[in-house]
Amino acid sequence: MRLKGIFFVIVIFMVFNAPVFACGTEVFKVRPVTIKVIDKSTGLPLEGIPVYYVLKSYWDNRIFFILRNPEGTHTRKFQAMEEYLTNAQGEVMIREHEVRLNKWKCEEIEKEQIFINLGNRLPISEKEPREHKYIILQGAVIHGKRDHYNPIAKYKGFFICSTTWDMDPKYYGGNKGEIANVLWNGRGLLKKEPETFVVELERWEEE
Repeated sequence: MRLKGIFFVIVIFMVFNAPVFACGTEVFKVRPVTIKVIDKSTGLPLEGIPVYYVLKSYWDNRIFFILRNPEGTHTRKFQAMEEYLTNAQGEVMIREHEVRLNKWKCEEIEKEQIFINLGNRLPISEKEPREHKYIILQGAVIHGKRDHYNPIAKYKGFFICSTTWDMDPKYYGGNKGEIANVLWNGRGLLKKEPETFVVELERWEEE
């Protein structure tokens, strides 16, 4: 009887979600972004500053596409990994991204991460997946060391994290790390009109 009950629930779920399963995907358009990088002390634009762009989606691991995994695990997918250098005006223009989300898996956009003057200066094995580079950087924003993670050594970095939900900085490590300042842009803005960030890079004090 118990198995029949579970089977009945699955059938009902499939019937009511038939339109979703029929199409299978949803297109999520992430708005374009312009980054303008300036020296905080002088206000002048900074050319040649590395800017890394990462866009991630995620889904909860489920059983039969319905029941959440009892362990509460989920899977992340890197939808975009792009690298830029600022131009003579200190700017980088990041195009709109069109992401196809798998609705069978209830896949959603998780976050957009922009790393400015943040890069791993330590060697990484070529055998490591490319994604590993950005996973390391995410952890380094708050706790990393200057000599390891600021490619343009005289400047600190800046990290921008945008999401589709509200974010309280106190739950994410605050707005200031050892090697970078942080902007938690958690106001559900990823689908709005084009956005511009003016980023002021602080200089390290001369040692």
